[in-house]
Amino acid sequence: MTFSNQKRILVLRVMFIIAPLCILPNGVYAQDSINNKYLVSLIYLKSNKAINLEIKKTFPHAVKKREQYIEFNLREEIMFLPIYFFENQLIKKNFRIEKEFITTRSLYNKRYGFSSYQYPLFGKLLEKSDSKIVLTFSEPIEDYLVAEMLDARLNLGSAIKMGPAIQFLFKFNDAGLIEDVLIASCVYN
Repeated sequence: MTFSNQKRILVLRVMFIIAPLCILPNGVYAQDSINNKYLVSLIYLKSNKAINLEIKKTFPHAVKKREQYIEFNLREEIMFLPIYFFENQLIKKNFRIEKEFITTRSLYNKRYGFSSYQYPLFGKLLEKSDSKIVLTFSEPIEDYLVAEMLDARLNLGSAIKMGPAIQFLFKFNDAGLIEDVLIASCVYN
């Protein structure tokens, strides 16, 4: 399968998932109530084989071995997630993030930081599973979005993180599709 065919398949998947979300009851309208970057990122995480392999490597005891695509739960909270785990990758790539924001954590935190807040619409996007892996999103900033997966069994709420984690930095093109993804594994202690 060529890269262009993979893109076509991804676009079709996005269309088939976003279209029904536009007519969901209880006021969940993709364009009015929820940023499409979240939806596109969820589809990408759910359907990309390479991403799923990385998740399996990070959480070998939290996933079923034969599971092709990893199940995870979506935290109904949006949290500030910094980009410092991607520092080396971002310096090499053109993500249109000013270098001083990449290399100086305090500048980035001051400009883009925010307090966590509840986002109950996330509860309507994915059916709850028995998975111990939890996905958390930050707010989209310009043309990128940061997300993080943690093992919920090792974490004490959103304030105290423990154990392995994997972060994703999604870069979007002008059409709102994912152009590039950076992955960073880390361990909180």
